[in-house]
Amino acid sequence: MKIREFLTNPYIIAVLGVWFSTSFIIIFYMNWTFAGVALLGTFCFFLYISAVYRFVLYKGAPWFERREDDLFMSLWYAWPVYVLASLTIFLLSDELWALAFAAGGAAGILVGEFRHVSLAEKGEKEPMKVQVQ
Repeated sequence: MKIREFLTNPYIIAVLGVWFSTSFIIIFYMNWTFAGVALLGTFCFFLYISAVYRFVLYKGAPWFERREDDLFMSLWYAWPVYVLASLTIFLLSDELWALAFAAGGAAGILVGEFRHVSLAEKGEKEPMKVQVQ
């Protein structure tokens, strides 16, 4: 999947919309604490997307058959955790903390998806190189 296809994918456009809207709201209240919460959200969701790709989508889970649309399936596994984590932070602390975590989480999802899409594209190109040599 090329960069243009990645950015025009409707699922990625939805995640970008969430990221832009939460980032726009939280930028007016930004301090180091919220920056740390956003970075924590980014790191956590990057690891979560990596775990979904590694342990569920690449290995194949027994409760669903292998599908070709890994991007949709990884986002399908990410959205309940994203919403529940944001709601938990909202209930435990404050709406600004939840917005900072949501902005960071959306960024982590985008970074994780882009990394795995680029790795898949790189993996598709390597067998072609081996055949040519």
